[in-house]
Amino acid sequence: MSIIHWGQPWKMSDGTWGEFQTSYFENVRNHGSIPMINWASQKLGAGVNQSDFQLRDIYNGNHDTYIRRWATAAKNWGHPLFLRFNHEMNGWWYPWGEGKLSTGAIVNGNSSGDFVRAWRHVHNIFESVGATNVTWVWAPNHMGTSTQYPSLSTIYPGDAYVDWTGFSVYNKYSTWAGLNPLLTGSGGMTWYRNTYNLILTVAPNKPIMLAEWAPLEAGDGGIKKAAWITDAL
Repeated sequence: MSIIHWGQPWKMSDGTWGEFQTSYFENVRNHGSIPMINWASQKLGAGVNQSDFQLRDIYNGNHDTYIRRWATAAKNWGHPLFLRFNHEMNGWWYPWGEGKLSTGAIVNGNSSGDFVRAWRHVHNIFESVGATNVTWVWAPNHMGTSTQYPSLSTIYPGDAYVDWTGFSVYNKYSTWAGLNPLLTGSGGMTWYRNTYNLILTVAPNKPIMLAEWAPLEAGDGGIKKAAWITDAL
């Protein structure tokens, strides 16, 4: 595997901070792969509404000591890694999101523009400690037609702050949609927009990855799922 991917919250459920997992990164490198980590500004298991992890808490410097410590450890490790920071930020299911709840309010008391400010703040700290081995992956969820989703242009930090783009896409519907309709909103998937083109519009010069993707189980022992993956590839 070229990339081995896992996640880590900033704060664990017991209240301790999630430090840079040197042994994990080293094991992945020894396997011949590049690590990619979902680095998530939240307390694990504490739900969506987290007053200590609103986006403004990040760019106001409340967590700078932790961010700098983690970034310095990444620099000291010294090998390439993908940092998929605060993924699916266009949704309303994580504390760092800028998606809107059914009430019309942005999740967790965040405001429009907060995500970009928080991302740039964290990125600048990594630059300040010299963590140039980190590749920054900006990866929203694939876009629905719902007005709960913000425009991607309002949550893109800018080319100077992003190395790769990507997005999450899952076949989780009884219609058993192929990958292409899920990427592009075609083939009858009218509740999805063409996320692929939307990302290319905001970041036309960046490489793009499918940061998360999979089909559900079909209850047939895996035959249909395997065919879906083959077709996708």
